Amino acid sequence: MPHVEVSAGTVLLLLGMIVLVVQPGAIPFTYAVATRHVRRGGQRPPLVATGAYLLGCLFTLVCVAAFFCSEFPMLWAAVLGYVPMWLFAYLILRQPDVQPGGRHLRG
Repeated sequence: MPHVEVSAGTVLLLLGMIVLVVQPGAIPFTYAVATRHVRRGGQRPPLVATGAYLLGCLFTLVCVAAFFCSEFPMLWAAVLGYVPMWLFAYLILRQPDVQPGGRHLRG
């Protein structure tokens, strides 16, 4: 197996590119999770926001990678990879119409 040297600059460039790629999916997901947590009276919002951001980065990276590995063009793969995260954020933020007990919240 040949020996390949990789500079620290190359590693930092790749990590930076990965962080840039996941931002459009991770930020709305983080906002949705942290907002829902605060609405429900949760404690430690910064800790929840940090965890939600890391989870959002991971989920976005998986969604984008799934489309990158297929036959989609690169731009469409990125856009289609963000759609599930935007949908998750929307579903997390929407108000429930029915309580767990079966009673309707709205009229």
